[in-house]
Amino acid sequence: DIMFLRVIKEISMGMYTLSLGKAYREDVVKFYQDLTKITQECYDSCTQYLLKKGILSRPPYIPMPTTVEFVSDRKYLSGLNVFADKRVLNTMELAQIYHGVETNIV
Repeated sequence: DIMFLRVIKEISMGMYTLSLGKAYREDVVKFYQDLTKITQECYDSCTQYLLKKGILSRPPYIPMPTTVEFVSDRKYLSGLNVFADKRVLNTMELAQIYHGVETNIV
């Protein structure tokens, strides 16, 4: 139940933030700010509880890079081409995969 609540709160955070960006009335803005704060606190409580109980695993550790690399051409985006050289996943791709697995488990 707590895993499910955590996922629902994650969705709620995004929805409240999107709604906040579309609100102009001061009372409506305050309402969404309060909802966002409450939701963030609930999400954090769920996450900490699940980590303490050992139910929620931590995402993969990625060390800080020592050098900077920039994308220099479009070959970086050729991951779907089976004949192209493969590159390692970047941190955002790895985070999306981990998040997808974590959500699908629920």
